Amino acid sequence: MHKIQKFLGKHSLWCMIGCMACLGLWLGTSLGARAAAVSQPNLATPLCAVDDEPVLSIEEVDSMAQFPGGDAAMVRFLSQNVKYPDAAQQNGIEGVVMVSFVVTSKGAVTQIKVEKSVDALLDAEALRVIKMLPTFKPAQKNGKAVAVKFMLPVMFRLR
Repeated sequence: MHKIQKFLGKHSLWCMIGCMACLGLWLGTSLGARAAAVSQPNLATPLCAVDDEPVLSIEEVDSMAQFPGGDAAMVRFLSQNVKYPDAAQQNGIEGVVMVSFVVTSKGAVTQIKVEKSVDALLDAEALRVIKMLPTFKPAQKNGKAVAVKFMLPVMFRLR
């Protein structure tokens, strides 16, 4: 966590993306697995479809989709790219924006959506950064790449 603070400390605010990653050492599971497990009930049917392929929940896959370089690389990417909106800082707006997205069987990030809004400024910034995510290593089920849904908390905190 101190690496994120180093990146953002000079702005006299605390903005953390993917707070689930900070719990990762404690939980001992991957960011993707934790993020999806937080929001996904155990479903017997696919959540939805992307290009005619079913989107599965964390419970339905053998291995979760992975950000290139793993969880630490994802937290680093997000912390380097998120910019706390000036107007939100000036107005003391903070909170956690919950963003969902689908990682397709080809690793593309699609269907990005704010699931829990805080403020239009913070929501827009969270969406902007999630749209920048690179191609993931796809989730696997029975040795085949499959689409899977993620839920990622994006925390904005002023200091």
